[in-house]
Amino acid sequence: MDTIIVHKVPDVEDRGVPQQTTTEDSSESPDTQDHNEEQKDFDKSDNSRKCGGKKLWILIAVVVIIVIVAIVAGVSGSSTSESSSSSAARAVPTEAPTPPYPTESPSQAPTVLRYKVESILEPIVSGPLDEQTMDYLVETSSWEPDAADEEGDPDYYNYQWLERYAMANLYFSTKGPKWAVNNNNWLSDAPTCAWFSLEPTLRCPGPVTDLVLKLVGLEGSVPPVLFELTALTKLNLARNQLIGTEIPRAVENLKNLTFLDLANTRLTGHYLEAIQSMTNLKYLYLSGNSLKGQIPTTFGDKMKNLKVLSLSQNKITGTIPQSIGYMLKLQDLELDNNRLSGTIPATIGNLINLERLSLNTNRLRGTLPDTVVQLKKLQKLTTYENWLGGPVPPLPNNTDVELDCFLGQCHTNYTNAVAMRCIISAFGC
Repeated sequence: MDTIIVHKVPDVEDRGVPQQTTTEDSSESPDTQDHNEEQKDFDKSDNSRKCGGKKLWILIAVVVIIVIVAIVAGVSGSSTSESSSSSAARAVPTEAPTPPYPTESPSQAPTVLRYKVESILEPIVSGPLDEQTMDYLVETSSWEPDAADEEGDPDYYNYQWLERYAMANLYFSTKGPKWAVNNNNWLSDAPTCAWFSLEPTLRCPGPVTDLVLKLVGLEGSVPPVLFELTALTKLNLARNQLIGTEIPRAVENLKNLTFLDLANTRLTGHYLEAIQSMTNLKYLYLSGNSLKGQIPTTFGDKMKNLKVLSLSQNKITGTIPQSIGYMLKLQDLELDNNRLSGTIPATIGNLINLERLSLNTNRLRGTLPDTVVQLKKLQKLTTYENWLGGPVPPLPNNTDVELDCFLGQCHTNYTNAVAMRCIISAFGC
């Protein structure tokens, strides 16, 4: 009787297909047994592969989950860090901004320093910057300015560069090596206010306030940048060979100037209009030049602090303005040797502090106004070489008078003068 043997077919069962039974003879051939053994080995191998595949997918899934968790954690941490940093930034007060041009040593790259200095000077200096002066500032000198003055003004840093540039430019422009003074300290690394020929009474270190280079052999022209030094109170360049120099419009920037002496420096131009803006002036010496133009009609209104006005030996035309009588502090008025015309204004009698009046060698007409009798302090009067006539009004005692001896000016009633000199000239008797 045959026996029924049921075999499990792995391929079919694993795929979820219903099992099928087969009926075989109990007596198996050797080939059949070999086949069954091979089938068992195959089933084991297939099961191993399937198990390994499942483990791989599980591993991949775990890795992906770990990566996602790490990314989420990182984003969260970054957000938290930024929030903390923002909070910290709000908690810590911000520092004051640094000045646009911090104090640095000129040992830095010259091109960097040159750019910084140029950016300071170019908005102020008219025209191109002088290359020789710039080379000195950024390559030769090791000087560096203070960050601020005693009052903490940061603009003083920029002003020191302007001042240094102006002084060095003056030296190069007027043949500094040939000056008739000991100029060894010029262009040194000392503070600018300590350079030789600057007034020793200066407060130094500090801005240059007094510049005195009278009769030292300056040759050439005064650089216009010199008149940008607003801290100056005294400027004396008299009796130098400043050929063809014009008073620049920038002179009106010297609002603090009280003393200006540019006499005998060959100045030219029509800049009395600009000078009258220097309302703090007390002493103005411009004689011995070639200044042209007229005395502004408002000159006396604006220059009320003047004690000395010396415009003699120029080429000034026009009339003496009525406003001249408003300069009540005036002690010395020198208008001689010009081309002035018209009459002498009666307002001149208001100058009660006047000690010297020089009007000679002009083209004035008429007579001396009667108001000159009010000049009680007058010591010197010169009116010769004009077209003046008529009698001379009584003058204070001890007045030294020089006038033309025609048209009755030298009348016999004039008895108060120490010296009455009637000048015999082309205008004389």
